[in-house]
Amino acid sequence: MDSGSSTRPCIYRDRRGVPIRVGLDWNTEYAGQLPVPQLFVAHEIGEYVYSEKSLDDQLRLEVRAAVELAYGPEYQTKEKTDKSRLVDTVISWGKELFCDLFAVCLIGPCYTFAFIESFDLPNLLDKNGAVAIRKPRPPIHFYPLHPSHPFRVKYQADLLKRLEWWPQVRNIDSRYVRVLDSLSDLADSDFIDADDAGTAPLVEAFFKIIPEINSHLGKIVRSLDVGVHEFGQLREPITRYLREGIVPSTITIEVGNQRSQQVVPSSITLLNCFACFYLEHVEKLMSRIEGQDPDSAEQQAYWVRKLESWTSKALEDIALLKEP
Repeated sequence: MDSGSSTRPCIYRDRRGVPIRVGLDWNTEYAGQLPVPQLFVAHEIGEYVYSEKSLDDQLRLEVRAAVELAYGPEYQTKEKTDKSRLVDTVISWGKELFCDLFAVCLIGPCYTFAFIESFDLPNLLDKNGAVAIRKPRPPIHFYPLHPSHPFRVKYQADLLKRLEWWPQVRNIDSRYVRVLDSLSDLADSDFIDADDAGTAPLVEAFFKIIPEINSHLGKIVRSLDVGVHEFGQLREPITRYLREGIVPSTITIEVGNQRSQQVVPSSITLLNCFACFYLEHVEKLMSRIEGQDPDSAEQQAYWVRKLESWTSKALEDIALLKEP
């Protein structure tokens, strides 16, 4: 994604052989936040894969059948251009969902956290920490070119659970995690806008082709190591390094019998450790430093930028270590 900044991209393959591009100079426009444009590159890679696999063509027949079934006899009364528009809308929704889920498989929950931040989805939570689906901001309805943002997060949350990422992040004390948990509990039918009778059948048709989207995704990523095992092993030592302001390019871990071993973490582990630290530990880091006020937005942004610089330096080091 072109963020309009002077971000220098680093393009390389991680230990899984997957091409990863990560901004090394974080966009100053987003300083103090998750690096949303950089993490959304995973969605763009999903678009490339979707196109290479010609999934539009593979889904079209199923989508047309689902739309026809959802509209019933009314479908046959529509003009040919209207029929095509309905089918194209559902295909567009399916593409966006596929790319979201591919991104989650590729880089894990850091993509979902960036998505939640980008669309300000913590505003969905009421004072009790549950999703207030009647609240007008952010909207829960579907758009012409993409599904509802909360709906997309619901399916990302469901996938994170299937990929066993959820036990790694569910205990983070953050509104982002509460959004994931609350949206995951909603049924698909909760996303049908009762006040928009014209769109409701289209949304129902979309629901019918989601299993097919998941099937295509499964075939494409079935041999992919999503990185959750390594993350679980290295999260604690990487967090310890970040707390001390140490760049975690190479970390030392205990391997038993009073022996230690040096390990180079993958880019996926680093990105997710950064995201989790951002959500959970920045204020704790500040509280240890004299003269820093965790309630100061300006000071907090400064330390998030420091965290970004440590993480981007580690990513840069990893890229150099992997060069022949």
